[in-house]
Amino acid sequence: MRGICKFCGAKDALIKAHIVPSSLYDKEKGQALQVFSSEHPDRPEKSWTGIYDKELVCRKCEDIWDTWDSYAAEFLRNIDSIAEPIHYKGELLGLRVEDYDYEKLKLFFLSVAWRCGASIRNEFSLVNLGPYEAILKNAIEANEPDHHAGLDVSINRFDNTEIGTSFLNPHCERWEGVNHLRIYMYGFTILVKLDKRPMPAAFRQLRMERNKPLYVAIRRFDGGPEHRLMLNMVRNESR
Repeated sequence: MRGICKFCGAKDALIKAHIVPSSLYDKEKGQALQVFSSEHPDRPEKSWTGIYDKELVCRKCEDIWDTWDSYAAEFLRNIDSIAEPIHYKGELLGLRVEDYDYEKLKLFFLSVAWRCGASIRNEFSLVNLGPYEAILKNAIEANEPDHHAGLDVSINRFDNTEIGTSFLNPHCERWEGVNHLRIYMYGFTILVKLDKRPMPAAFRQLRMERNKPLYVAIRRFDGGPEHRLMLNMVRNESR
């Protein structure tokens, strides 16, 4: 179908563009993506093709972040083989990655943030980027993850790796009054700061920084808010 590309503004053929790359999810193992969303609060939906938007961008603009998508999918799927685990008293607290492509990975996260904000799909109705939609677009166009000082990224992963095929609504939230966007993908939660004020101290040590190791904090899943939400949806579905 033809329409107006939301990235470049040109009238062109629009494509089936994934918000989060489908290559993150292992279709070979017969594991459909479980979409837990506010659109269908009574049940999770299964998707074998991931979450895409047919009214978002043209092929030329999709190609801008295609390399970042491929790199990030490979990196996140195989992080355990390249990361050094951080333990304290026998408990896994985090992961440390010494060598990775900072620009590709951070630009991937920033481009997903832009896609979430620009999409009109109901799964992204809780995302309102405000002026940061244009700021994210500028960073993507400049191919520069540090284009704007307000765009910091930190990464967490749930301790339960079996939930990698689950997808929860991205949403905006505030920490100590500072605006962030939370994105869920492949068992990770990505926090993108959309604010010129400094990142709260709780996240500052996890902030992605150029020429420094990447730190990924491990979050407990059982009993957490995401776990309770999924349990409620599954219980409603079984009624």
